[in-house]
Amino acid sequence: MHQRKPKYRRDIDGLRGIAIISVLMFHGFPNLVPGGFIGVDIFFVISGFLITSIIKSNIQEGSFSLIHFYLGRVRRLFPSLIVMMCACFICGWFLFDFGDYKLLGKHITSTATFTSNLIFLSESGYFDQIALTKPLLHIWSLSIEEQFYLFWPLLFLLISPSSGRTTYLILLILITSFVLNIFFSFRNEDFAYFFPLNRFWELALGALLTYTPPQQSVKRTTFINANTAGLVGFSGIILSCLLINKSLAFPGWWALLPTLSTALLIHSNEQNAHVNRILTSRALVGLGLISYPLYLFHWPLLSFWKIITLKTPSASIASGLIIAAISLAAIVYFIVEKPIRQKNGSKTSLFLILLMFIIGCIGLNLYQRDGYPFRPIAEASLQSNISSMTQIPDKVSCALTESSPGDCVNDLNDRSQPLVFFWGDSTTANATTGLTKSSLETLNIQAMTSMWGACPPIINYVPKASNKKSCDDFLLRGLSAITAYKPDIVVLFANWQGYLFEKKSFSKLNPANILGSVEKILNLGVRKLIIVGQFPIYEASQADIGRRVFVSNEITHTKMLLKNEIFDADDLIRNFSKINNIMFVSPLDSLCNSLGCQISASDKEYIPMGYDSLHMTPSGAKVFLEKTFSQDSFKLN
Repeated sequence: MHQRKPKYRRDIDGLRGIAIISVLMFHGFPNLVPGGFIGVDIFFVISGFLITSIIKSNIQEGSFSLIHFYLGRVRRLFPSLIVMMCACFICGWFLFDFGDYKLLGKHITSTATFTSNLIFLSESGYFDQIALTKPLLHIWSLSIEEQFYLFWPLLFLLISPSSGRTTYLILLILITSFVLNIFFSFRNEDFAYFFPLNRFWELALGALLTYTPPQQSVKRTTFINANTAGLVGFSGIILSCLLINKSLAFPGWWALLPTLSTALLIHSNEQNAHVNRILTSRALVGLGLISYPLYLFHWPLLSFWKIITLKTPSASIASGLIIAAISLAAIVYFIVEKPIRQKNGSKTSLFLILLMFIIGCIGLNLYQRDGYPFRPIAEASLQSNISSMTQIPDKVSCALTESSPGDCVNDLNDRSQPLVFFWGDSTTANATTGLTKSSLETLNIQAMTSMWGACPPIINYVPKASNKKSCDDFLLRGLSAITAYKPDIVVLFANWQGYLFEKKSFSKLNPANILGSVEKILNLGVRKLIIVGQFPIYEASQADIGRRVFVSNEITHTKMLLKNEIFDADDLIRNFSKINNIMFVSPLDSLCNSLGCQISASDKEYIPMGYDSLHMTPSGAKVFLEKTFSQDSFKLN
């Protein structure tokens, strides 16, 4: 059954051209166009408008077929997407280590199943630094569109598109989705960004335009009014690119500016408003025609550059990569996409579906087989013993139990050496797993340790309601140990960033609670207190980052992959310690420089400092101790 297409509008392609330009500028020159990511929101409104126009007109003419609709979407979207996925797979084979290649396999599978948005939601945020190293990150928006396409035509089959109820139903979906978007934008930004129900309102807004009366049928609407609407819409998009930035809660309320502006442009240009002359220019229309393959190819080129070099491309490099993307997009459009789109046979669509299924299976196999480590590029020398070196330590040295302070304290009656109590959450192990007989002798101390994951040694603070009892017990046991064993020095550890700034996992820590703990500890007779600042936290596993960094001989070049909040957290604890005359040591001072933080325990071979994004291996803990503490650190005045 032949599906009728809506009347071609050059201005829509011109609007696509503006959308893709904004996206390209944001990804290539983010400081110049901080809100360029709103190009995706423009695409959403356009898609909602066009797809609803197709469904509505074909149902009204009695020519609509659900199967043919989906097959038409396949011919429209699959060809360029398949080419891009194959290109990423081939390039990754020759350029990626096994860690990056394994992740690419996972993302190829999610792309093939149009679940990328959900996968990226579980991994990291769109604006996180680690997101820059995911060549298929941009497919999240395509996944949302496909999820929308799955259910949208079903509504029109249930309710006649000419029925007044259809308008109300679209409005209901729009309002519900928008409310969800507002709710989650201030509570879980990643969920608001990636989850489809929080985005459907943008597509529904475009759909609603198909039920808006034409300009000429509206009482007292004139050509001047159309011009005004067009100018307002065009200005709104420009302002969106300049005023909106990634620090704002987005989509949220801010998303209204680009989406409503887009709706104004689509509606006003039915009347050939003056701004239509801009939108129908050859340059914008030309970019609009290739906007889909251009969107697909530009990000992998930028991402591959960042993965291989670990550097953000300069303006000249970014310009070159964007020009390359435009060239590739034009080739793919004219050689692959356009010829296949013009075919109406179901055989072509079924072949494309089969091809996409095969590619998805290959991606899954790539993921399951750990990125094909047998490839020459995978650096066999770096693979050896990586797994064994990054296992979570079975035993925390000098662990305090309910009955004894642990193995490190041999003779409590012999206090010729200061007794040091290492106390805190799981980051405490970043020091204690490096405590050996030799290191204790070097530091001239005796040691005991008490630690509990996600429980900082802070009085009257519970990170999560669910772990209140365990944290309370842990705190009381630590205070009892201080009373019983009378350590000379207490060293406090905590993942300060998580407690001070984290919105999703923990309740917010009031610094006043830290002061209460300090006073309590000192009142128990402790002669010296040391607060350890913030440990480095990465956007991905340190082991995976280290493979990449070490290969390029840039051992400390990890700054782009560090969580930004760690520096603020460290400064806050540093200032607190200074004000209250408490000794402070910072892992960021001892392990990091202007380029980033140490990722390998050796400069001759790759020995991972950490086994996840925060916690250290015994080798890493040993390095931390050696670089942070000396005998002077534990001298008693």
